Amino acid sequence: GGSVGAGDSSSVTLPDGAGIASEPRGRGSPSLPPISCHNPGAGTEAKAAATRVGVPPGFTAIIVDDERMIRRVVERYLDKMGVEVVASLDDGDVLADALAHLPSPPSLVLLDIVMKRSNGLSVLQQVHQEHPECASIPVYAMTSNIELVAEYEAAGFAGLVGKPFNRRKLTAAVQHCATGFADASRLTQSGFFVA
Repeated sequence: GGSVGAGDSSSVTLPDGAGIASEPRGRGSPSLPPISCHNPGAGTEAKAAATRVGVPPGFTAIIVDDERMIRRVVERYLDKMGVEVVASLDDGDVLADALAHLPSPPSLVLLDIVMKRSNGLSVLQQVHQEHPECASIPVYAMTSNIELVAEYEAAGFAGLVGKPFNRRKLTAAVQHCATGFADASRLTQSGFFVA
């Protein structure tokens, strides 16, 4: 065990054991074992929260954001709602691989738009072209560029969660995804979801 050098990476382990390289770290970062993204079974508190939020049993999500802290915060919020995070990815360039290795498609994907190696708009387009079977998975943009709502809607996103976000925004997005309903104040004239 020495230190991890620039360009080294860890891997994300998916439920079927397939690994995806991710999480490049700079010099001096501690060496970490593969991160398990599968969290089997929510606790009693999470199940009670899921009932309050309207999340059906087995509701799952993938989080894609190049900022580790954002992924962790979103994962905590989702966990408290009873949503199982099946993968937490550091960039969109590994999303198609993750989708291909999961035993079943996620209920929801939260996809950052501006990332270090990729752009969420391009990633969504690529996933839809290369994996048409994934086109029905609701993908919500996570971005501070909320003025580009029409562009996100045209690209095929199911909705938008504006940064900075909070528990209310994420709860509204999960409820919208799970039930198809949202407070009228969260819908554009065309019915596109914005939180």
